[in-house]
Amino acid sequence: MTATQRTSIVVGAGLAGLTAAYRLQQAGWDVKVLERGPVVGGRVQTITKGGYLIDTGAGALFEGFGDYMQLASELSLGDDLVVSSNTVATVRSGVLHHLDVTRPIRSGATTRLISLRSKLLAFRLAYDIARLRRVLDYNDLSRAAAHDTESAGEYCRRRLNAELDAYVCEPMLRGLVLTTSDNVSKLEFLSGLSNLFNGRLHNLRGGLNRFPQALAGRLDVRLGSEASGIVDEGDGVRVTWTSEGRESTERCDGCVVAVPLHTAAALCRGQASVLDPLNRVLTYSKGLVVHLGLREAPPTPASVVQIPQSESATIALLLLDHNKAPDRAPGGHGLISALWDQDEGSRVGHLSDDAIVKLTVAEVEKIFPGTDAVLDMTHVSRWDEVVPFTRPGSFKAQRAFKEAVDRSAPIQFAGDFLSTGGQNTAVHYGNLAARNLSGHAARTSVTS
Repeated sequence: MTATQRTSIVVGAGLAGLTAAYRLQQAGWDVKVLERGPVVGGRVQTITKGGYLIDTGAGALFEGFGDYMQLASELSLGDDLVVSSNTVATVRSGVLHHLDVTRPIRSGATTRLISLRSKLLAFRLAYDIARLRRVLDYNDLSRAAAHDTESAGEYCRRRLNAELDAYVCEPMLRGLVLTTSDNVSKLEFLSGLSNLFNGRLHNLRGGLNRFPQALAGRLDVRLGSEASGIVDEGDGVRVTWTSEGRESTERCDGCVVAVPLHTAAALCRGQASVLDPLNRVLTYSKGLVVHLGLREAPPTPASVVQIPQSESATIALLLLDHNKAPDRAPGGHGLISALWDQDEGSRVGHLSDDAIVKLTVAEVEKIFPGTDAVLDMTHVSRWDEVVPFTRPGSFKAQRAFKEAVDRSAPIQFAGDFLSTGGQNTAVHYGNLAARNLSGHAARTSVTS
């Protein structure tokens, strides 16, 4: 480190924190990343088990993930981005109805998932998305905060009909945030649908965790280091953390806080006036995911199977990982990741893995009979926090936070709690936090 080199500490080694650290390092900063856990990547994790490659957290990429795709290219991962099956299926009365997300009009017109009347009413939905497209920014849905006035279910039943709510809106939202349409803002639905039908689905050969691993390999990351306090001292930031039972304190020129919202609020009490109002509104959904390796792949080209609550109150979504990327399962085999409904997952969370697998297989059998007979491998992933739970009013609170937070301050925040949850959102706000901090440094250099 040179005598004039700026120093920064980044708290959190998920995608947002690693991106911010990488961008700051590119800008000439000396950067240290503190991560309380034993691995990098946050909710983007990949493991191998029994010949299967399992993404235990985040599971898919959309072509519209511009920030993610750009950084992947910089990390020499661009050639390893593979196109997934672009078929999404929705279950109705036990039957799979397939849609090609790259051809939404043709698929929507010919599907038997919904009635002709619902198809005609869907033009209202297309109109509403087009009307809001200017502010319906997946990376910053707070731009549309003025329209955050009702739940997705209320919107569908008012503007469309109950059938579209039951077989379009709710299944998609159960897949995104693991809960029903009455619990989620309509903006989550409108942006999610726009994003889904905005190009091809992708995945990363070798597992999605390769992305944070590639970032971490270029950085100074301190695992097992838990921050306990972050204080803006005017001419710098004081960060206190504990590692291997020993407490350390260090002053730096700037700090990026890239942890879940409630953790950020506990660490940065000097910023309580801007963090606490958002923290009271925005919580995180819990996740229970059961991964099933199968000796025979299920007979569908779909990479995603959406499940209305009327079909299963238990399972919200199935990811057919072998259709996402060919390396996820041995040749001819299948790999299903079954995401539980948040409420049902919380209800059975105390059960053993074996008991949860048994319950899951019974539900999957309703969609793919014979699953139990070809079961080859099982794994259970439990997540205390999956994605921000965007209830009606959440995006208004995000807007108020962004208007109140000081973008010129030496403490910057990054994470998917600043919009709707996702890998691209994390990368986007990691980029933004680094730019804001670099701007702060430039201003203080001029005035010093």
